[in-house]
Amino acid sequence: MQALQNGRFAVSTWSLHRMLGATYPYSPDPQKSAARQEPYGPGTVSLLEVPRMLAERGLGRLEVCSFHLPSLDTSYLGEMRDALKASEILFQTLLVEDGDPSNAETVTRHRLDCRLDRYRKGSRCRAHPRYRRQAGAC
Repeated sequence: MQALQNGRFAVSTWSLHRMLGATYPYSPDPQKSAARQEPYGPGTVSLLEVPRMLAERGLGRLEVCSFHLPSLDTSYLGEMRDALKASEILFQTLLVEDGDPSNAETVTRHRLDCRLDRYRKGSRCRAHPRYRRQAGAC
């Protein structure tokens, strides 16, 4: 069996929800708020600390639930990329909780996926060309 880069298993931020505490329920629906919520209390660590904690335990992959990202700004995503790189953690999956990246009305969510994909692999959007044109920035 061929060894996989960074091992076979990923840790999902969902399994760390009590430790992370805060959630940010992003949605393409303008009527919904992405304001910080603390359904599990304030938490004890930030998402930026998780890559280091995984590396210390010999784990090499991370799956992130979109509602655990405290910001979608390029600067924050850059900090997250740097934390992953410094700890040699592979960003495996972004679980998008709300929206349809193939829908022109929710293409903003698709742009987030593309930004994270570029940070992860340094590549361009891999979606259907029709969506690349809609997203523009991808």
